[in-house]
Amino acid sequence: MGETRAPERIVIVEDHSLMAHTLAAALSASGRIVDVVELTPDAEVLPTIQAALPDLVLLDLDLGPWGDATDAIPALADDGVQVLVVTGIDDPVRHARCVAAGAAGVVRKASGFDHLLAAITRTLRDGSLLTRHEREEHLSLLREHERAERRRLAPFEALSRREAEILGDLMAGQTVAAIAVRSYVSVGTVRTHVRAILRKLGAHSQVQAIGMARDAGWRPPQERALQR
Repeated sequence: MGETRAPERIVIVEDHSLMAHTLAAALSASGRIVDVVELTPDAEVLPTIQAALPDLVLLDLDLGPWGDATDAIPALADDGVQVLVVTGIDDPVRHARCVAAGAAGVVRKASGFDHLLAAITRTLRDGSLLTRHEREEHLSLLREHERAERRRLAPFEALSRREAEILGDLMAGQTVAAIAVRSYVSVGTVRTHVRAILRKLGAHSQVQAIGMARDAGWRPPQERALQR
């Protein structure tokens, strides 16, 4: 007699409880062991997944209050766990970031339940949902996006830390006078920084500099610090 194969274990991480439990019921009916991570306010998502020792994780990309799930992918991939991202987000760049992080593939929720079940079966069987060519297409898209992003942000790299902070304050609607008061410096000192910002960015006015920053997707250092 052949060796009995252990049931495949799947962990579902999804902030829509109804979808998570509906999918779990369908997968359990096919003989798989399925765990749903309950996303309580104090949930430690990654340790909970790792403790389950799954063969496959179905990972929603946007977990609402728990944030973007992309950062969890590398640790799971390093543990030898296949990660299939299941998302309602239709953003090829974010999909490509998931693949670059080690995901076996990305399935859009809009594709339908039957398509998702087929994708799960294929990923468990083949170890990936993507062909080598499809994976390279994702990575190529991401590389081109990152090159374009570097080109857009290059002018802002010339700003000193203080200049970047002042540009961020201007973007937040603060006046030069308000920035001076908050920073305990003279209005003239702030204006000197503003002139340096305009010169380095090739802008003719504060309004133009602010528009350039927003168009480029640039974030001031104080905003980046808050998101860490």
